[in-house]
Amino acid sequence: MSAPESTAATTPAARPSILPPEVLAAIEHRKAQNAVVAQLAALNWGKALDAETRRAVANWGRDNNVDVITEIDLLGGNIYPNARFYLRKLGEMIAAGLVEYAVADYIQVDPRLLKIGTPEAHAEDERRAMQRIKHAVPDAAAAACCFRVKLHSLTEEIVGVKWCGGGTRKGDPVGDAFPIESSASRAARRAMRIIASHVPRVQAEMARLETTGAALGVRVLEQTRETVEQAKLASEIGRHQLTSGDPYLDAEREEMARQVPEPVALEDSDAA
Repeated sequence: MSAPESTAATTPAARPSILPPEVLAAIEHRKAQNAVVAQLAALNWGKALDAETRRAVANWGRDNNVDVITEIDLLGGNIYPNARFYLRKLGEMIAAGLVEYAVADYIQVDPRLLKIGTPEAHAEDERRAMQRIKHAVPDAAAAACCFRVKLHSLTEEIVGVKWCGGGTRKGDPVGDAFPIESSASRAARRAMRIIASHVPRVQAEMARLETTGAALGVRVLEQTRETVEQAKLASEIGRHQLTSGDPYLDAEREEMARQVPEPVALEDSDAA
């Protein structure tokens, strides 16, 4: 008995591209860059940039191996690699066998230690207090982290310290909302900036980032200012058009002015 014939439609095989591989690669790269440019437009600081400046930021990220969507902050027109960038770089160094250990050591006040009451708990409470004194960390901080990194090439560990929460930093809503995570990531960033001076490859990469990022930051700042000025000018033009040159509005003003009664001088008896 023969098998029944299939009625399912068959999908024709895709034809091989006639374009050279390097052209196909360039097309895919262009698509990826366009996607980054579109994502930049959705960011708060990216909205003020024109398409060419967004593309310049995307190209800078590609050339310097930086994810411009998640790994940079724009502060005062300057581009700064943020904690995510440095944590990724630390991961790359660990994978390359350059790091002996990396650990987040929390040193904030924890009332539970004294409630436990064991010798180990009292020793930990005392250790944390000594670390806060050493690094000038306020006791009121909700979280404080010493991020310790030991490189195989160094005899001493490198320590980055940051704290947040508990009203210790003004204007820090992220640190207040997520004190543990924020203190750890910021401390790691500080440690990595110190490490960069001890690892030539990382030091060269950071120097290139700062130099090219500063030049790009100037362009971003100029574009942002231009956008703000254009928005301000458009607002002024719109307000002027609504408040002058309108004969109906002018006539209405004259009529309202005629309806305002003349001031009446008070007699002496009324003023008393």
